[in-house]
Amino acid sequence: MLLELFTCPLRHVSRGGFPSRRGQGVRALLVGLFVLGSGCIATVPHGTPEVLAAGSAHFPGLTEIEVEEDRALFLEHCTGCHLLPTGKKLPTEEWPEALDEMNLELEIAEHQMTHILRYLQLSRLYWESERARLEAERQQRRADRKSKAATSPRQDAALRGR
Repeated sequence: MLLELFTCPLRHVSRGGFPSRRGQGVRALLVGLFVLGSGCIATVPHGTPEVLAAGSAHFPGLTEIEVEEDRALFLEHCTGCHLLPTGKKLPTEEWPEALDEMNLELEIAEHQMTHILRYLQLSRLYWESERARLEAERQQRRADRKSKAATSPRQDAALRGR
């Protein structure tokens, strides 16, 4: 029963054959509570300069407004059947095939799918750049600790005495 609540809303049918409003409402409530509780929306990047910089090689000339429009399409179409993927889930080159498979049931317009794909690929590039940045910061902190530990007590005293 719980799994059925997270399937596409048109699959919830009442006895009369019409979509069940109760099923849609319960599903929307559960998804909304989960998203708020888990912070999923916060992991869906906006069109910030950092996001644009991460994708500049793949999407030259892309603007913040275009990213926000792509993001809106992504949020509109991708929350109907499942929780939000963040772009981290699949490598950039695997998103086209995954979206084609999902679109067999949804029949989203081709131009909209192009924008959703671009957003997911941009999101993946952003998360890869964030991971690399965080790893570089971590390595820098380690190097700083090692160099500080390698400083002899005499050098410390000399530096303090100046």
